Amino acid sequence: MKILLLDEDTATYQVLREVAQLSGSEIIQITDIEKAKEFVKSNTDIDGIVAEQKIGEKPTWEIIQYMKMKRSQRDTFYHTDSITDKR
Repeated sequence: MKILLLDEDTATYQVLREVAQLSGSEIIQITDIEKAKEFVKSNTDIDGIVAEQKIGEKPTWEIIQYMKMKRSQRDTFYHTDSITDKR
């Protein structure tokens, strides 16, 4: 399984990567919205997204909406708060 991580936090990436390795999955971290747009246009084998609400000042919902419109398969989409924040 390939999961796209839209998040600037490297700690989130490290946690997800460790968990994903247990199932043989791959986490691909992208920290720039424009790079994410190009990535999803040229990579049709993404199984899901884990995303912060914004990267920098740009909302990540644009990427999620694009994937929903372009995909006929059932993808899994997650929109999260930071999993590494201390509360």
